[in-house]
Amino acid sequence: MKSQSKDKNSLFRIKDLIEKTGVSRETIHFYLAEGLLPEPQKTSKNMSWYSDEHIKRLNIIRELQEKQFLPLKAIKVILNNANDHNFTDEQKTLIADIKVKLINENMQNEQTKLSDVLKKYDISDLEIDEMNKINYIDLKIKSGKKFIRNQDLELIEAWIKLKEMGINQDRGFSPENLEIFCDIAEIIFNQEFKLFTEKLSGLNGIEATEIINKTIPVINNIISNLHQKKINEFIDNFNIQIKDQKNKDNK
Repeated sequence: MKSQSKDKNSLFRIKDLIEKTGVSRETIHFYLAEGLLPEPQKTSKNMSWYSDEHIKRLNIIRELQEKQFLPLKAIKVILNNANDHNFTDEQKTLIADIKVKLINENMQNEQTKLSDVLKKYDISDLEIDEMNKINYIDLKIKSGKKFIRNQDLELIEAWIKLKEMGINQDRGFSPENLEIFCDIAEIIFNQEFKLFTEKLSGLNGIEATEIINKTIPVINNIISNLHQKKINEFIDNFNIQIKDQKNKDNK
């Protein structure tokens, strides 16, 4: 009975979690649904208990969001890879070094007010909300005002170009349809992260980051060309089918 009392004393109700971290109930539930937090212990249908691990993760998430401007999908990879892939101490050190270097050197932290974005671009509040919902872009709130990272402006411009080309609401398209590309990017990033962490574990953070910085443009080019290759194969097969059908019709 004593051990049960001790275990219970190390657990918290959600209101305690909110008080200790300053994170709202709605946000905690969202993080649980997104897999950023482990599931709590349930003692009944309406009673869940949270641990120090939840507090630790919530603090890490907040720090990476507020200080390093990392999107939730990148934070999820960092949190889950550190726990799920049994990295060696050397690899964990490399992950930490690369994370800091990449964040400081490559993350574009400059931001633009959402109100200025709406004035500049042919885009609505609803479209922005949909993009933020699927993590296509990341809205930040400071002093009650919404901001968008300048890095995400290119993604907004890409959606506007698609609309101009006919991929628009009149044909049933919306920003939510971009989620497939977010999912693909996450899969690629997960595999890249694991590959680089495993293969570059013998290097220090600075050396590994330099290699990653140089290779990412090449990798992006490979992905782009492989995508185009698949499209060309589809078009070739489609043309062959059309040609075969015409030959059948002419017989």
